[in-house]
Amino acid sequence: MERRVNTSELVMYFDDIIQIITDNQEIVIVDQDGKPQVVMLPVEQYRLAFQERKNADWLEQLDYTHSLIEAELKGKELPQMNVRRS
Repeated sequence: MERRVNTSELVMYFDDIIQIITDNQEIVIVDQDGKPQVVMLPVEQYRLAFQERKNADWLEQLDYTHSLIEAELKGKELPQMNVRRS
């Protein structure tokens, strides 16, 4: 579930908002001047998202390196790699 608060509400109810986030695993979007500016989420959700991004970056780097090797081989067959993608 996702909630939206403005900066005034965030200041007034900060402790309550933290409690809602941690107890209910909710995401809170903080608006400033009517526009979303910040996302608050449970630490575990942040860590999971960050780890997924790191995994994606690693796979992109692997694909890039693979293409460089293929270019270097100039048409020779490159052995198949068994990489598990999630």
